[in-house]
This record gives sequence, C-alpha cells and structure tokens, in this order.
Amino acid sequence: MMRRLLWCAAAVVAQQRPRYTFWSSDFHISPIHDLKAVLGGLGQDVVDKSLSGHCHLTKTCAKGLKVITKQNGINLGKCPNRLRREFYDAYKDDPEMATVDAFVCQHAAGLCEVFMAFGRPLVVVASTRYEIGRHDPKRWKAWSANLRRIAADPRNIVAANNLYDARYIEYFTGLRVPVYENWCGYAAASAAKRPNLPVLVGPGGRDPPAPLVQKLKRLVPGAVKTIKEAYPGRFEYAQLARHPALVLIPYQVSVMSLFEYYRMCLPLFVPTKELLWSWHRRFALLKERTWFGVHGKPRRASPLPKHGNATLDLFDHDPNDDLGDAAALAWHKNPAYDSRGTDTYATARLELSDFYAWPHITTFESIDALPRVFKAADLAAIGRGMAAHNAEVKARVAGQWEAALDAMFRGRPPRRDAPRAPAPAFDDAMRRAYGVTATASTLGEPARGGGARRGPGAAGGARRGPGAAAGQSAAGRARAAAPPPANATSGKRVASYGLYGKNKKYTNGAIRNAEMVGDVFPGWVARFYCDATVPAAVRDRLARAGR
Repeated sequence: MMRRLLWCAAAVVAQQRPRYTFWSSDFHISPIHDLKAVLGGLGQDVVDKSLSGHCHLTKTCAKGLKVITKQNGINLGKCPNRLRREFYDAYKDDPEMATVDAFVCQHAAGLCEVFMAFGRPLVVVASTRYEIGRHDPKRWKAWSANLRRIAADPRNIVAANNLYDARYIEYFTGLRVPVYENWCGYAAASAAKRPNLPVLVGPGGRDPPAPLVQKLKRLVPGAVKTIKEAYPGRFEYAQLARHPALVLIPYQVSVMSLFEYYRMCLPLFVPTKELLWSWHRRFALLKERTWFGVHGKPRRASPLPKHGNATLDLFDHDPNDDLGDAAALAWHKNPAYDSRGTDTYATARLELSDFYAWPHITTFESIDALPRVFKAADLAAIGRGMAAHNAEVKARVAGQWEAALDAMFRGRPPRRDAPRAPAPAFDDAMRRAYGVTATASTLGEPARGGGARRGPGAAGGARRGPGAAAGQSAAGRARAAAPPPANATSGKRVASYGLYGKNKKYTNGAIRNAEMVGDVFPGWVARFYCDATVPAAVRDRLARAGR
C-alpha cells in the first residue's frame, strides 16, 4: 500500500524591489501563465494579451490589440518589416505601452523582433524550436542574426525552458544560452494517492498510438486508461494527482504538460530513447520534434549549417534529421560531462529531452516489460524524490528571475514613475537600440552613419586583403558597423582573408566570418585564400557557407 504523498506549493516571497511591467502576446497559455505567477511572486506585473487559441481558459484573450493578430503574429506575415514598423508606429505613443518596461516572448520566440525598436529589455525564452514561423532559410537566418543582436545586449535575456532547445539554439546561432525551467506551481496539487485508480497514459493533449495502448491494456487488464478515457472533458490537476502513476508516450522532446505532471509528484514511466525512436519510425510519434515533421515533410538535414561557435562534437549530428537513427539518438544525450567531470560521452550521460534529463523518472525498454517495471517500482519513494526535486527547482527558478530583474533594470525606476523622452521614428529607434535598420529586403542591416568600422575584415581584427590572417570573428559584436565601400571597378563587395594552418583559434573564426558576413553586412561575401596547411574539413565548411 502506498503512503500518502502530499505536495503543497508555497508562494514565492517577493523582495522589496521596484514594480516593473512586462508585456506578452504569446500563442501558448501555459508558459506565460507560469511566468506571471513567478514574476507576480517577485512583485512584478504582466500585461498578458494572449493570441493563443486557448486564451479563453485563462481569460487572457487579447482585446483591442493593434497590428498583431493570430494570423500574422507567429511569422509576421508576408512583409515582416512593414508589420514591425506599423506595430511600433501604433504603440510608440500609446499610454498603456508607455508603462511597459520589458517584453516577454516564449511561444513564439521570434515575436520579439516586433519589439526590438522600443529599446526596452527583451526576455526571449524559447519553449520549442526557436525558428517557429521562420522556416524559410532566409527568414531563419535573419532571425538568428537578430537573436544574436538581442543576446549581445546585457539587459536582454535569451534562454530556453528546456535543455534540448538551449542546445538547439547553440547549434544554429553559436549562443550558449541558459535554461529557465518552467515552475508550473499552479499544477502542484495536494492529493492523496489512490492505488485503486488506473495508471494513466498520456499526455492528455494527444492520442497515443492505439496499438501501444491496446497492448498495454491486454498486459494489465482494467488497470490502465488514457487521460482522455479517464476524463473525457476537462479535469482538475488534483484529479490527475490522485492516480498512482502515468505512462508518458512523448510526441515532443519538451512539453508543458510534463512540467505539470512532475509538479504533481505523479510517478512517470517513459520508454528508453531506443524504444521511443523505434516507435517514431513506426508511428511518426515524434513528428513535432522538428518543424519539417510538423509540416509533414521530414528530411535528413536542416537548410542552415551548424554555427561555427557550436563546437561540441555531439553537434556534428543535425538535430533536424528525422530519418536517420544515429543523429536522433545522439541528440537525446547531454554533452556536458560525466560523474568524474571529464568531457567524455561514454558514461553517465544525461539526456537532453526533459523526460531523460530530470531525476526520478523511470524508463522501460518494451511494453512487455512494463508490468515488471511497475511491480518493482517504489512509487512512494519516487514521489518523495520528485517532491524534493520540485523544492530545488522552485528555489532555482526564483533565484534566476531575481537575478534577471537585476540585470534588466539595475534599479532604474519603472517607466510609470519616470518621465520619458518622446519616441523617435522607427528607423532612428532601431538604430539607437541595435545599430540596424529594418529594410524592405532584410530583417536588419547595419545602420549607415558616423563612427562606422571599416568592415568585416576590420571587425575580425585582421587586415583586409589576401595577405591577412583570418583571426577570431567579432562580427556578432559589430551591430553598429557600417559596410565598407563597394569595389569601384568590379561592383562586388568582397571581404578577403588569408588563412593558413590548423589552429582552431583562426579556423573557427574564419568559418564564423563566412557564415555571418552576409548577416552583418548585407550584400557582402567573404573570400578566403587558403594554402595546403588548412585542413580539408575547414575548406569544405567555408565552401558550404556559400562564400
């Protein structure tokens, strides 16, 4: 008989600090619902103008929102820069917007492109693959460049709510971003476990493959139900928390419902990564892991290459490979370190997916093995372990956001309490905030004007021309640089470099310059003059960069 497992969520105690106002227009109700509770516990306000199709459940549906709609908010429509300009013009003198101190973008992360011109702190916490709405290679590349610009401002927060997406962002942008885990204290229900209730199969938002559920029911007659079968309509979190356990059949590498189940201290059983991938190959189970899968067009490779700063060996596997075995399994592993603190991947691997990364979650290697795994599991001990981990997460989350508030505002008074200068025109605002202008052809090109650097070659600290060595790139920091003058005779815009040897200090910098020069200096290309001492793999990377 299981002991009673109780879990009560305590409110985060607010320190005395200025009360700032955050703006959100997300397309998912759960991440912002959670963040509102965390920030509220720290004495902050959130203006929640939700564009989610489920916003009626939290009574947060956007009313009177200008320019941005459910139709254009994720991808910014056919003319993204026009929409950005129109949104800024509509709100630059708006009384409500005048009180907003910062903007939050979680789902979709790219919506923060709309808010860049306001020059206020941006909080980008990706809750899924960050290129949502930016699937065209050109748009994806431009968004990556803007995300690097956002990350370069110390007032801004760029993060992911799970380890997988944090590493995914690094793969394509070179940014090592932290994990800001969701707390989801609203789901932490106090409920006594009732062993006579069936084991649940979830998550509730999707129907698990029928053959898997049917086989499980044959193995454990009368003791297993899907969440939809147990609760055909809506349910309370306390109702789920009473069940002895839940078998999770994932459709994604990170889902908000998993945060909620864990906060309930609901013992979780998940397939091993090998079993999960075999189910994916049979049922297209993880199709929402990539946007290509979501759109019904799985592929073996991403249209964008790995960023030059994403140097971990694990990342040689393309994360958007939906068809290969090795890449997918590797991408479910954490490259950090083993128990001895070494950079090996052979032992003590943690898993990137939430259900492999978190402690006290039990894996099973086949449906046939599940009854045995259930019988051997000490569900009461699992629940106690989950409760202890929840306490650690709550403290960590509160500490992260306290530090974030300090970094974003540094004690400055809220906008509602301080007079502000008149808002500049859109182009001037973009130039002031990020050193770029939004043109008809790009999502951000370097601003033209005084104080400009000589160009990509100068940004990297190298002399221009074939005699110069290609050092480490500083292109990501050249936000305000103006492009150098075009070649007067040929009409081409070429930043040329000389590269020799195999020192990664220079080869990695060369690759990064090749990948970024078009982002930082639109219309320019990088040309590298290499001798035989440059490794063939580096020359291939430079060639693939299309420069």
